[in-house]
Amino acid sequence: MKKTHALLLVLVMTVISIPSTITAQALGYNNNRIACSADGNNQPDLEYTGTYNTADPDDWGATPMTLAIIAKAQLQDKLVHFSYNNFMPSPVHTTETNYMKQNAEDGATRFKFNTDVFFDVGTHKAEAILSLKNEIAKSTASDPLYFLHMGPSEFFYQAVKAVIDQGNTESLSHIYVISHSNYNDNHLRRDNEHTMTQCITLSGNRINYKLIKDQNTCNIGYQGLCSNTNFFQWQFLRDHRDPNLVWLWDRMHDHKHGKADVSDAGLIFYLLKNNENGSPSTLKTFFDYGILLPGDEIIENINITDQSVTIFPQRRYQLSFTTMPAEPWDNFYTWTTSNAEVAYISPTGRLVGVSPGSAKITIHGGVDGTTDEIDIKVISDSNCEDCTATCELIEKDGLLVFEAERFNLKGAWEVVENDNYASGGKYITYTGSNSYNNQNLANEISYTFTITNPGRYTVKWFMRQPDEAEGDLSNDVWVYIDGDRGYSGDQQLTSYKKFVGRSKTVFTMNGALDIDHHSYALIGNFSTAGDYTMKICGRSEHIQIDKFVFYKGLSGDDATYKASEVTETTTCMDDVISGDAEDTSIGSGSKKSKLKLFPNPMTNEFKIVANSPGTVQIFSMDGQMIQLNTVNTGINVIQLKDIKPGNYITYYKSINEAKRAVITVTR
Repeated sequence: MKKTHALLLVLVMTVISIPSTITAQALGYNNNRIACSADGNNQPDLEYTGTYNTADPDDWGATPMTLAIIAKAQLQDKLVHFSYNNFMPSPVHTTETNYMKQNAEDGATRFKFNTDVFFDVGTHKAEAILSLKNEIAKSTASDPLYFLHMGPSEFFYQAVKAVIDQGNTESLSHIYVISHSNYNDNHLRRDNEHTMTQCITLSGNRINYKLIKDQNTCNIGYQGLCSNTNFFQWQFLRDHRDPNLVWLWDRMHDHKHGKADVSDAGLIFYLLKNNENGSPSTLKTFFDYGILLPGDEIIENINITDQSVTIFPQRRYQLSFTTMPAEPWDNFYTWTTSNAEVAYISPTGRLVGVSPGSAKITIHGGVDGTTDEIDIKVISDSNCEDCTATCELIEKDGLLVFEAERFNLKGAWEVVENDNYASGGKYITYTGSNSYNNQNLANEISYTFTITNPGRYTVKWFMRQPDEAEGDLSNDVWVYIDGDRGYSGDQQLTSYKKFVGRSKTVFTMNGALDIDHHSYALIGNFSTAGDYTMKICGRSEHIQIDKFVFYKGLSGDDATYKASEVTETTTCMDDVISGDAEDTSIGSGSKKSKLKLFPNPMTNEFKIVANSPGTVQIFSMDGQMIQLNTVNTGINVIQLKDIKPGNYITYYKSINEAKRAVITVTR
C-alpha cells in the first residue's frame, strides 16, 4: 500500500490549514502580547441613583468567542491580561448569575490559557488594575501591547494613570488600543469617570488608537457578529465536530435578551486577520475543522486494512482503516475513487460496485493530508448466482434514498458526470439565473416515488455549493410535495417554500426550510401507502444536488450513516461480499441474515452470536477501526474498551460470512 502526504486536504465541510501562528497586518501586529478588558456585569449597581441592572450581555458570548479565536491562532501564551465585569464600580455578584466569571474561567481552562491572567474586577479590582498596569509598563517598540477595548473606559484609565504615577509614561507610546464602540469609549455612569479621549490625553497623546467599524450590525442579515435573535447562520457551531465550538453555541445562548451577539469578538478578529467584516460565514471559514490545542496529537500514518477488494456491480463492501496514533485530534477522513464509473465510495468508506473494471480507492486523513490507497476490481455479475438483472428503487424500513438524476430534468437543470464525490459519479445542477422572489415554472422538475410504510418522513438531501460560492450563495431551491403533503412542524405547506443547505467540496446530508428567516425541518406526511411526487424549482444558480433522503423511525445520525453508505435504496443493495481479490466466494451466494447481538443500546459490554470462528471489529461512523476481537462459534462477550458514548459499526467476519450492525454505546 502506498502512502503519500498532500499539501491540501479535502474535507467533508471545507479545506483547512492549521498554521503554527497566524500573522496579521492590522496595526503592525506580529504575534505580540494581547490584553483585554470587558464588561458584562450582571449584578445591579444599586449605588447609582438610576440603578443599572446589568451591563450589555453581549460579552457573555463575545468573551468565549474571543478566547476561541485566540486559541485557533495558537496564541494562548500571548494573552497576558483578561479582566471582566469592568463596568465600574463593578459590584460583587451576590444575587445574580456571574456569567462572565463562568464563561471566562471555563474558556480559559478548555482553551489552555494561563488562568493566572484572568481577573474578575468585581472581586479582584486592585489585582486586575495592577496586572494591566504592569503589562503596559513593560511595553517597548520591540514588545508592544495590543489592548482590546470591550468595556467602558474607566478601568483602562485607572491602569494608565497607575503607569504614569510610577514614572513609565514612555511605555504608553507602545500601546495599541482597538475599539469599535462609541458607547464603550464615551460612556460615563458617574461624574468622576473618564472617556477614552481622556485616557489618550492623560497619556500625552502617546497611546495609539484604532476605531474599527461598528460590529453591531444586528439588522443586516449575514453581516457582522450580531444577528439579533436569528441563530440560523450560527448553526455551524451547534453542528460542529469540535465540542469546544459546540460550547460556543451554548454560550451564545446565555444572552439575557436571546440575541446571537458576539460583536466585541470582532476586535480580536480584526487584530489577527486585518478584517473588520467578521460574520458567521467568515468565522466558519476561520475555525474550519476545529481548534488544535496544546497536547492534541495529529495523524502520522493511516492504513486501509484490506489489501484489495473484488466485488460485483451493485454490491457493497465496508472498507476499514487504522491510524497512528489511534485517537488523533484530526480524525476526519475523505474517501475518493479514481473511476466513479467503476466503483463508488461513500463518505463513510462504503464501497459500491458500479460496472466491471478496475479502480483505486484512496483515503485522505488529517491536517497533513496523509493517504493510503487500495486496488478495487469489479467483476461481471454473470459470476454472481444471486445478482438480479435489474435494480428497483424501494423504500426500505422507513428509509428512501434516490439519486437526483431521477428527476425529469428540463429548463436550466443539467446532469454532471464523472465526479468522485457524487454518489454514482453524477449529480444535477441548476444553471439558470437566480429566482429568489418567485418560481419560474420553466425550471420546475419532479420525481414520483413509492411509499409502502406510511407516516411522517423527514426530508433531507446531499448537496454542495461550488467552491467559488461565498456564504449562502448557490445553496437553495424551491421545494413542494404534491398534494400539500409537505409540513413544517404541524403547519401544512400549500405552496413552494425555500429549502436550504450549506456544504463545500463534498456532498453533505443536510437541508431545512427557511420560512421568514426561521429554520424548520421539512416533513413529508404520507398517510397511506402509494405514489407521491416531489417538485423542486430553480432558486439559486449553480447549486449541486446529489440525492434526496426520506426517513422515519431513525435518529438523524443513523439516517445520515445509512444514506451515506448507499447510492440508492434498491433491491440490489442487500449483500456484503468479499474483501480479498483471491477469494470471491464470500457473499456470492444467498443473502445474509442479520447480525445477532444484544443488548443494544449497551454500556460496558455486549454479546454477539457467531456461526463460526472469526473476528469482530468495531468502527467509528466514518469507518475508523477502534477495536478488534476474536470470537468463537456461539455466544461471545465483547468488552468495550475505553469507547466513548455514541453510535458505532460492529462488523463480524468469518470464512463463510460477513455481517454488520449499528450499535449505540451509553454510559
